Amino acid sequence: MTTASESRTVASLVEAVGDARVLCGDPQRPVHRVRLDSREIAPGDLFVAVRGTEQDGLKFVGNALERGAHAVAVEEDQASAMVDRNPETVVIVCENARRFVAAAAGEVAGHPSSRVVLVAVTGTSGKTTTAWILDQIFQAAGFSTGLIGTIEYRFGDHAEPAPLTTPDAVHLQGLLRRMVDAGVTHVVMEASSHALALDRLFAVSCDAGIYTNLKRDHLDFHRDLASYAAAKARLFREILPASGKTSYAILNAEDDEGRKLAGEISVPCVSFGDGGEVRAEKVQSDLDGMRGSLLLGDETHSFESPLVGAPHLDNILAAASAAWKLGIAGADIVRGIAACDGVPGRLEPIRAGQSFGVIVDYAHKPDALERTLASLRGLTRGRLIVVFGCGGDRDVGKRRIMGEIAGRLADRVILTSDNPRTEDPGGILDEIESGVRQTESQRVASSAFGSQSAGREYTVEPDRRLAIRRSVEIARSGDLVLIAGKGHEDYQIIGTEKVHLDDREEVRRALAVAA
Repeated sequence: MTTASESRTVASLVEAVGDARVLCGDPQRPVHRVRLDSREIAPGDLFVAVRGTEQDGLKFVGNALERGAHAVAVEEDQASAMVDRNPETVVIVCENARRFVAAAAGEVAGHPSSRVVLVAVTGTSGKTTTAWILDQIFQAAGFSTGLIGTIEYRFGDHAEPAPLTTPDAVHLQGLLRRMVDAGVTHVVMEASSHALALDRLFAVSCDAGIYTNLKRDHLDFHRDLASYAAAKARLFREILPASGKTSYAILNAEDDEGRKLAGEISVPCVSFGDGGEVRAEKVQSDLDGMRGSLLLGDETHSFESPLVGAPHLDNILAAASAAWKLGIAGADIVRGIAACDGVPGRLEPIRAGQSFGVIVDYAHKPDALERTLASLRGLTRGRLIVVFGCGGDRDVGKRRIMGEIAGRLADRVILTSDNPRTEDPGGILDEIESGVRQTESQRVASSAFGSQSAGREYTVEPDRRLAIRRSVEIARSGDLVLIAGKGHEDYQIIGTEKVHLDDREEVRRALAVAA
């Protein structure tokens, strides 16, 4: 097997990857690394010119060569420009630059995904929590684990912030290589729809893929829901069958797309949820967590989890299904479930001795907000209060939908900013409010908000800090406050600038003032 430390020539790399040819230049030149970003080029590297959503990599060939690139890879229709401009440059021509860079990066890294047990998690909601639970299960079974996802990339004692849910193909293969070198045996990775659509997982070998659910999201990137679903499905239609392993599809029995995939894909399937092979029974849930019976095929195990809310039960079942199919003992599975005491910003309770509940959650899309509010309604003795907004420069169509959901399911709603980016915050709030107005919730001034003893009401407070403070000020014993949309994020994007703002910090400050 090729190792990451072995040098290779342009010719040997092209032969190993396939679907490419050396157009001109010396094919015996050595290649040390593969790079997508010309700013990361060091002498001896191969630069792959990929057409991005905003920039064409061909524009940066000159910079890559100036920095010492030994070769450049381009797609067929870019080849003539390369020959005319750089007659002595080693030029590789490929059919698909994204797939070529993924395969080449995997080859240079020594195919690290083939040397670990790797589970990829995709779906609209629940990816992060499912990944964290499965990571804990693998650890409970005694394995050395790695985690790749929205919050962080982590293995051993090392953790680093995650700029992308799923890294680009070059950085992904490099990260997996580092994990292998550190002795990691089991990796859980979130696979975003962007990553699947952009072939970041091409040449990654997966032992299992988990499909949590499919609901409206990312329609600013995908053309429509069908395109979004097709991107998610690539994990099961393309990546798993090509993995060279006995790979399993872990599918949600309660999700339409999950059921559809089960009848169409070639890899073995395991279903979870009502009617699935893995399910839960006799579940009791409150603000301290949940407990019940976990059915793994013919096995039954008692389980407990400190995680709050019905959406987390789906995540538990998804993680348990993958672990079970990969041979993890039931005792280790329930031990791992109990050990996962929370995921930052995912239905995260904030406790400071107050007489009411406060939960911070990442829910920033219609289905996630609806499922979270519906779940918390069953755990609330008093009023359900929600603070939320919608991001700017993103899917405009979800704003009205989310407003209607909040107005219908919450007793008190505060509309506020959530990463307005380059849009006018007031315009975003107007669009959300158009949905709230479809419900029985009545708008009141911020100063009078929360004083009514009956009926549903909402107010608009663009300043997120003030909105969070107001939600805590009006909360009474037995109420439950949900701060939705940003979860673990510790910033607010206003214009093009990131400004520090952490919902959890703001809640604690507000609670301290109110105490």
